[in-house]
Amino acid sequence: MFEKRTGIKPKPCMGLMGFLGFAGFLGFIFKEHFILVFFMFFGFFSFYWWSKIDYDIEDERLIKNQKRAVSVAYNFLGSCVLLGMLVVGWLEKDLALTILLLFCSFGVGMSFNIEAYLIYKYENEMD
Repeated sequence: MFEKRTGIKPKPCMGLMGFLGFAGFLGFIFKEHFILVFFMFFGFFSFYWWSKIDYDIEDERLIKNQKRAVSVAYNFLGSCVLLGMLVVGWLEKDLALTILLLFCSFGVGMSFNIEAYLIYKYENEMD
């Protein structure tokens, strides 16, 4: 019924790589589109939340909370991508690429972080 997890527990210091996400702002300074992909590094902040979750036993409550958090995180990601695509329709080609990369990369990075935070929140609010 309960499954013992044998994986390696993530270290919170891995979350420091999330600060590379701020390098995405260099895309606005240097006017290079693909530097905006650095916004995805904000997803590394999720390692902080993953390290705080007790993963020794995977029970029904954890699985239910994971599904609930993934649903919210993917809704956020879908909203970012959809909003980016709607905005792109009214802009010129160069600015449209910038906006679409911004919305997509920021949405991917933050959806990882939101998912990990919500799992941590849901696990601790039921204790």
